[in-house]
Amino acid sequence: MNRNERRARARLQTNTAAALHKRAGRTGSAQQAVDVSQRLFQLGNIQEALPGLLRAAAAYPDDPGVRGALAYALASTGQVVPAIQHYRILLDSQPDTVAALTNLALLLIRTGNPDEARQHLQRAALLAPTHANTAFVLAELLGQQKRTDEAFREYRRAAVLFRQKIGPHPALQHCDDLVKLATKELAQIGLVDADQVEVGYVVRMPKAYPVYNAAYAANVETLRQWILANTPNVWPVGRNGMHKYNNQDHSMYTAMLSVENIVKGTHHDIWTVNVEQEYHEEKADKDPRAGTGRSAPIIG
Repeated sequence: MNRNERRARARLQTNTAAALHKRAGRTGSAQQAVDVSQRLFQLGNIQEALPGLLRAAAAYPDDPGVRGALAYALASTGQVVPAIQHYRILLDSQPDTVAALTNLALLLIRTGNPDEARQHLQRAALLAPTHANTAFVLAELLGQQKRTDEAFREYRRAAVLFRQKIGPHPALQHCDDLVKLATKELAQIGLVDADQVEVGYVVRMPKAYPVYNAAYAANVETLRQWILANTPNVWPVGRNGMHKYNNQDHSMYTAMLSVENIVKGTHHDIWTVNVEQEYHEEKADKDPRAGTGRSAPIIG
C-alpha cells in the first residue's frame, strides 16, 4: 500500500467513525458511543470522542464501561481534574477496578496527592499483584519521592511484567529458526549459497540501543583508548559496539571497513564514519562538534 492509498484509507476510516459518532448521538446507545469513541481515539480524534461519551455518561451514569472510557478520554486530553472526578465516581460503585485504581493514582501523583495515590496503588497491587501498569505507576511514585533504589526495582519489575504480558515474538523463540531464516535470506540476496552456511548463532543483546547522556562522549573515548591499548584484535562496530546512533547503512559500513582492516591490513578509522553533518536531513547549527545531529546536546 503506497502513501496515497494509506491516506485515502485513513480518510475513509475517519469519515466512517464520524458517521457512526453522529448515529450514536441519535440512538442514545451507551455501548455504541463507547465503541465509536474508542475508534475515534485510535484514529487520533479523541476530542471528537468526548461529546458522545459525555452524553452516554449522563444517560447511563451507572455504566462502568462508559465512566471508565470517559475518564480515560478526559485524562488523555489534559482534563485531569474532571478525569479524577469520574474515576472516583467509578470506584464508588466498582471499588475493585484495578485499571481505574491505577489510572487515578497516576493522575493523583501528577497533581501532588501522593498519599491518596499510594492507597489506591496498594489496593490495586493486592487485587492484581502482576498488573504491569500498577507496578509502573508505583515506580513513578517512588521516583517522585526520591526513593531511587526502590523506584528502579519497581521499574524493572514493571518491565518484566510487560514482557510477560506481551510474550516473545514467535520468530524469536527458536534460534534454529532464525538461523534458517538468515540462511534463506542470504541466498535470496545472492550473498552466499545456502549450502555454504556451515553454522549460525543467535546473540540476543539486551539494552542494545545507545542512550546518550552528557558524559557519553568522554566515556566512549575512554573505552575506545582502552581497547586500542589492550585488545587491538577487538573491532567494535555498529550502534551497540560503538555506542553511536548510526543509521543502518553507517552501521553496516563500519563492519565492512573493519573486515578490510582485518583481511587486507588497511587502516580505516571507523570512528570517522557518519560524522559528516551534510548527510542528514537538517542541520541544527554550524558547531563542528555537533557531528551527525544525533549526538547528545552540547552543554555550555
